[in-house]
Amino acid sequence: MLAVALALEGALRLFWPQDLPFFSALFVEDPVVGMRHVPHTRAPMGSETGGPVQVRINSRGYRGREYPWDAPAGFRILGLGDSFAFGFGVEEDDTYLARLERALSARRAEVINAGLAGMGPDNEARLLAADGPGLRPDLVLVGFYFGNDLMDAVTGVARTRLRNGSPMVPDAILERWYRPLRPGRILPRPLARPAPGGLNLPLPFKDSLRKHSHLYRLVTGRVGRLQLAWRGSGIGGATASAPVEEFNPFGQEAFCLKSDPPEFDLAWQKAKDAIGEIKTWCDGHDARLAIVVIPTEAQVYPERWDDVRRRFALRDSDFDLDKPQRILSEYAAASGIPLIDLLPVLRAARDTGAPLYFRRDIHWTPRGHALAADEILRRLRALGLLPAN
Repeated sequence: MLAVALALEGALRLFWPQDLPFFSALFVEDPVVGMRHVPHTRAPMGSETGGPVQVRINSRGYRGREYPWDAPAGFRILGLGDSFAFGFGVEEDDTYLARLERALSARRAEVINAGLAGMGPDNEARLLAADGPGLRPDLVLVGFYFGNDLMDAVTGVARTRLRNGSPMVPDAILERWYRPLRPGRILPRPLARPAPGGLNLPLPFKDSLRKHSHLYRLVTGRVGRLQLAWRGSGIGGATASAPVEEFNPFGQEAFCLKSDPPEFDLAWQKAKDAIGEIKTWCDGHDARLAIVVIPTEAQVYPERWDDVRRRFALRDSDFDLDKPQRILSEYAAASGIPLIDLLPVLRAARDTGAPLYFRRDIHWTPRGHALAADEILRRLRALGLLPAN
C-alpha cells in the first residue's frame, strides 16, 4: 500500500499537481488588518507557467522591492487587493501593478503592491488606515474581485486564521455559509444552517500531509465534494443514484444570481461600507481613489460558464453574469469614485492569443495581467488621475 501511495504521489506531482499551501511561514495574524505577510520572507509559489515562481516580501510586508518608504521618489500609487493584485501564480514582474510601474517609469512613479491572498475590502480599508499615513500615496488603486470579495466582506476580517503556519477558514464560518444555493427554490429566503459535517480522517501527520502531499489534497478534495453532493440529496437536490455537486455562496458566480438571498444584500452593504471608508481616508489625506473591477473567468469565457453550469446543474435563466458590475458601477458613480471595469477588454481579447486565466486556477496568466495593466493605464490617463509630467 505504501509503494502504491508513493507511486501515485509521484505521478500526481509529475502529471497532475494539486494546489498546495505554498505560503507556510509567509503569513502572520494581525489584530488590526487580519493577516499580513512576514517581512523579509522568501517562498516558492506553484504556477502553471512552467515551474514554481519565487515570492519575495520586502521590509514592510508587501510583495516586491524596497522603496524609500519615508520619502516618496515621485508619484506614489498604493495597490490594494487580494491574490489578483498579489499576482498569484506569476512572477513579480508579471503582476499588473509591476507592469504599471514600468509603464510609468518616465514619471518616476512608484507602485507599491500591497495585495495579499485572502484580502477583502474590509481588510484593505484597515490596512490603508494603518499604513497609509506612513506611505503617503497620491493614488489608491483598489482591485475588487467579484469571485470572493463580497463573501470576504460579509464574513468579516476574522474569517481567516493561521493553522500550522497556513491560512485557514474557521469551521464556524464554513458551517454558516458553505451550503447549497438553490436557484428558483430557496431564494430569496434566508439561508438555513446546515447539519455539521466535514472530512475528519484519523490520519497521523495530517497537517504535514495537507501541506506537502498532492495525493492527500486530491483525495480530500474529492471526498469533500461527494459529501456535499450526498448531503444535498436529502433536501430536494441530487438523488442517491446521481449525486450533483452543490452550488454554494462561495461559488465564484454566486453573486450573479438574479434573485439573491437576503444575506447577499448584507454582503453588498458591507463591501460598499468598506469602500466608503477607503474613500473617506483618501479624501482626508489628499489622495485620489480608483476601483479596478476584476471579473471571474466564467464572466469572460462562455465555455467556462458552461463548465460551471454543468458542474452544478445550474440554469442560465437564474443568472445575470453582468449584474455585479452594474451594482458596483452604480455605487461608484453615486459616490464619485472612478471605476475601471476590465470585463469589456478581457472579453474582447479572449479569442486571440494566449489564455487570460490559468487552466486549473482562477487567477490571471501573465497575458491577463498585461492586458489589465494596459487598460488600467489607459483609463487612469483618461480620468486625469496621473501627473501631467
